[in-house]
Amino acid sequence: MMHEGEPRPCPFYNFKGSSMLVKVMFGATHDPNILYLTRTQLDDNVLVIKLEDGRVFLIVSENDFSRACIRCNHAHVMQHLDFEERCSSVSQIIFTIYERYSGTSIMMPFTFPVGLFVKLKELSPLIPMTIVKNQAFLMERLHKTPIELQYIKDAVRATTVAFSLIEDVLRRSVIELDPAAGCIPKAADKPGSVAFPLFNDANAIRSKGLPDYPLDMHLIQSDKVPTSRYSSASGLESEGLETYISIDNCKYVLKDTKTGEIVTSTYLKNMVRTEMARLGYFLESCIIASGRQACDPSCHGYGTIRPNELIICDIYPRCIESGYYGDMTRTFLKGTPSPDQQKLMQTVLHAQNIAIREIAPGKPYRDLNKMVNDLFLSMNYTTKKVGSYWQGFCHGLGHGVGLEIHEPPFIDNDDTSGVCTIGTVFTIEPGLYYPSIGGCRVEDVVVVTENGAEVLGNYSYNWVIP
Repeated sequence: MMHEGEPRPCPFYNFKGSSMLVKVMFGATHDPNILYLTRTQLDDNVLVIKLEDGRVFLIVSENDFSRACIRCNHAHVMQHLDFEERCSSVSQIIFTIYERYSGTSIMMPFTFPVGLFVKLKELSPLIPMTIVKNQAFLMERLHKTPIELQYIKDAVRATTVAFSLIEDVLRRSVIELDPAAGCIPKAADKPGSVAFPLFNDANAIRSKGLPDYPLDMHLIQSDKVPTSRYSSASGLESEGLETYISIDNCKYVLKDTKTGEIVTSTYLKNMVRTEMARLGYFLESCIIASGRQACDPSCHGYGTIRPNELIICDIYPRCIESGYYGDMTRTFLKGTPSPDQQKLMQTVLHAQNIAIREIAPGKPYRDLNKMVNDLFLSMNYTTKKVGSYWQGFCHGLGHGVGLEIHEPPFIDNDDTSGVCTIGTVFTIEPGLYYPSIGGCRVEDVVVVTENGAEVLGNYSYNWVIP
């Protein structure tokens, strides 16, 4: 075993050349492709060269050299001092290795620095160079190794801690009258009536005769911005998407009996972020959205959580040490669900169950997606665009998970190519979204095995919290 500070012999000149493709990257280890090949986080930029035969060269800074020698024993670690001074620049090192191993062409990702690309062209204009999409650069990332699977399992396990925390808050919360309930719009003040249509345009809101809103209201983003004072005056949240479907529900709030705080998306997110950080995970963003907000799959959620409304909670933390993500979604409801909400949830849960059961090596991704679409149609849940918004099953069935939260394979429509292969990790997350009922989604991460699929993680699907 090598120790920090012990020099590692440079293997650069120990191999015989052979014609091959040379893949090149340069940057920091926050780039998922670079992190995949370094397998450890480094402080400075690193030059990564991968030969077609699988050999990997890491040319690191003097600062990172000792650590890389210890942690990157799968690669040939070098520093600029290992090269003659006349060819020690990044572009010259690439050219030197390309010539030494009789490279036939160079492949680089879209994020390869333009300046280096120009320098390489100046050194040798005749070298064939190919630029490919980042997610197509290292297709071997599709098949997860046992250690990668463990990293993902650990990250998924962290999401279950988040859901337990959210469920505990909802369970101990009590339903109370909203102090602002006296300012509910009269236009929809009938028992069980549907609240205002989705709006995100100030002029559209004015056309309904509501109070004036700031013209730049659509620029207010995320839960970092306090709820606008217009919320209590109109029943609308700061971006125009309500946290309720029924006008009756906006008369009430949830109060956490442990802290005395009103439960909001921000309140829950902050609790989850704190817990994830304690566990060693970074939660850059997450989704906790209810009511009309939950009908927009891209809405992260903000404002007051209301009773008797479907609440979509999508948690996707990243391990600070390994860089791997976990991903899981559960939908909750605090209070009493309507028959329509019950049917919606039961249908989505059934869709996920049959999709996971059908996973097998060689199964086309498009078949999984079509199966779920057909099930929804058989239950009269159609997908269509109404005005500016889609409703129904308006997103893909799943996506890969690893060093990126969204990476291949993408199971997003009936035209999706590719088949399930052993070791591939992806999500199965059917969802249905209707502004007259609410939005729901259930998501789990699975890995394809010889016998079908293994679900990575375990959390209850019980969604009604009395």
